[in-house]
Amino acid sequence: MFADDSLLFSKASSAECLTIRSVLAEYEVAFGQQINLAESDVVFSKGVSDEIRSELAGILEVGIVEKHGKYLGLPTVVGRNKTETFSYIKEQLCNKLEGWQGKLLSGAGKDILIRVVAQALPSYTMNCFLLPKSFCHSLHQMCAQFWWGSTSADGKLHWFS
Repeated sequence: MFADDSLLFSKASSAECLTIRSVLAEYEVAFGQQINLAESDVVFSKGVSDEIRSELAGILEVGIVEKHGKYLGLPTVVGRNKTETFSYIKEQLCNKLEGWQGKLLSGAGKDILIRVVAQALPSYTMNCFLLPKSFCHSLHQMCAQFWWGSTSADGKLHWFS
């Protein structure tokens, strides 16, 4: 048996790392679950020197990474540029829409695809983070282009209030 993913936070000190090691050892004994240190990583803040990082990672017996990309499908660090952080949603939507573009779909078919798939893509992220209005507007524009056709030869206009 293995424990589920967990995130632990502490100060970057030897005493804290030794405490974490002892708590993890007690956990393994108490619950009979083994912690896989080979699949565990540690992230340090910018103010921690390289030699302290190496020392603390040695105490914890885990690898060092610059940052965890995603945890449970969501970014672990959201910087100032939220549009860049959540660009993966835009890429997923673009891939979905490109896959549907070549198919001859009726208006009802397009409506179902947009409502069920395209609008569901950002919903999990939106439950946890507030997405910028400009980002949401660009997602809406992508869906509108798919709905109305992307070329002017189609002769369709997208009216909005």
